[in-house]
Amino acid sequence: MPSPLNDIRRRFILLLVPALLAGCSVKSYPNDLPKNFLVNTVIHKTSSLRNTGLAFDIHLLNARCETDFLGRVYVDDPKTEVGVPVDRPVYLDFIFVSKVVLSSNASVVRYQTIMTPRSGYLYNAAVSYNKGIYNVVITERNRGGSAARKIPRVPLESCKPGKARGASE
Repeated sequence: MPSPLNDIRRRFILLLVPALLAGCSVKSYPNDLPKNFLVNTVIHKTSSLRNTGLAFDIHLLNARCETDFLGRVYVDDPKTEVGVPVDRPVYLDFIFVSKVVLSSNASVVRYQTIMTPRSGYLYNAAVSYNKGIYNVVITERNRGGSAARKIPRVPLESCKPGKARGASE
């Protein structure tokens, strides 16, 4: 049975980490599209005094390699389903925030990639944090199929105006 102190810490974390990720006024992603992107999160606690949270921003990417921010998804559960736009390039920005309890300092690590989710496919992001190591692996599989393929990381800097496209193409 969890101790009352651990329960208080957990509630504090659940309130604090989204506030750190939110900043002043970050728009939440509406998540009203058909669910095609599953975020599986495993965050190993290395200390009772350090807490790590996750969010990710979703942007559309136009032919001039300009991003259009659609909103932020706060990942509070081990499995989070999201509806990501299909058949057009998107820029995903996974944001890990690590904070020591009762400290004003926080560290932020980002994993960013361009991809073009395809209609009829499902995507899985295996997102983990363990002992200071952050990892994101995105895979794609046909809705009826079982074999998945890894989507390579494509940095925004590699986008060429007139040819904006992601790794799924």
